[in-house]
Amino acid sequence: MKIQLFILVYVLTLSLVFCQEQEKVNIEKVLNNQLEYGASAKNEVTDIPTGYIFTEEDVNVESTVIRKILDNNGYKANQDDFNDKITKIFGTKQINPFYINTLEGKCNINTKLNHDIFDFPSAQIYVIPNKQIIFPILLLPQLIDYQKDYPKTALVEDKINKSFVKDDYKVNLKLWREVKDLSKQRRFNQQLLIARNKYLFNDDPSQFVWLTNNDKDFMESLVTTFGYTEDKKLLNWVMENNYNKAEEFIKNYVFVKNCQGDLEIRKDILKYIADNTNENENTYYKALESFGYHTSDNKFFNKNEKTKIIAYIANILSPLFYKYTKLEGKALWNPGTMLYNLSISDKNLIPEIEKNNYYKLPNLKQAIDNLDEEAPPLPAN
Repeated sequence: MKIQLFILVYVLTLSLVFCQEQEKVNIEKVLNNQLEYGASAKNEVTDIPTGYIFTEEDVNVESTVIRKILDNNGYKANQDDFNDKITKIFGTKQINPFYINTLEGKCNINTKLNHDIFDFPSAQIYVIPNKQIIFPILLLPQLIDYQKDYPKTALVEDKINKSFVKDDYKVNLKLWREVKDLSKQRRFNQQLLIARNKYLFNDDPSQFVWLTNNDKDFMESLVTTFGYTEDKKLLNWVMENNYNKAEEFIKNYVFVKNCQGDLEIRKDILKYIADNTNENENTYYKALESFGYHTSDNKFFNKNEKTKIIAYIANILSPLFYKYTKLEGKALWNPGTMLYNLSISDKNLIPEIEKNNYYKLPNLKQAIDNLDEEAPPLPAN
């Protein structure tokens, strides 16, 4: 029995050593390739791509390195919980790795992992389901102290030709070892990976402040680009950040088309407006009202969608109007509700809403019943 146990331990140890050695070989191979292309390049006119393509091999190696960084910093992930959160955020169920461009929207899911690192690398979010992590495009020198951890591989930089002619232009290559703040970049990148993954997949609220101070574009894109509004703290932060451009925010991010081309209404944003409007503050109320008045001119939606949009807006705005116009406050209000004004200009609006059973909205029937009591409207701005 003891001999059998010894053999089992010996085999497992050999297997572990082999895996570690193979992992080191893989890292050295990818690192060598990345170092050969340099950190950046420029010709006599402008910055240019180094030509390095982020491939599936890069993804496999770097996801392993990143997962180790996370594990060493207390990251825990359950496969089912990770999958559920990815579906909630990105609206897709994927078993294989994929990346998505935060600048292009959530409908552009890429399972072909090759990508030019010069093309907005921070906007490319790689999702690796089997390792339960997400990360932007980062090269190994941006993650690890390669000169310390892989000194033999680092010597390849001694052999690189830093100056050459390409397309009739002189090109100058900057090596990774010449990037002055590289160690600072590494610390930031590691913290970024830890904070994003622990906040999203460990539900770690302690990461929120760091992310909203240092990763604003990504955090805002979760709500604006991907429609992830279940996180109320995140939603509140995004809404507060956009008060000064409320009309633009409402125009672009409340009533959108999903990946099938159908109307999607982000109801949590409407609820935020209802909860944060009062007699002294109606910035988002006014923005939503303005959007409603201009819906008929919107070529993005068809007639049925426009009616539904008006219904959802009225369901929020009319109760707020009736409640807060009776109170003395600093906020300015139009003399009539949006629904009243639009019902005067479009005689088919109310019958169409009623035909659709008020879209099962809780406040809409009462809002329509109140229309007869409203004063004649003034022209909307």
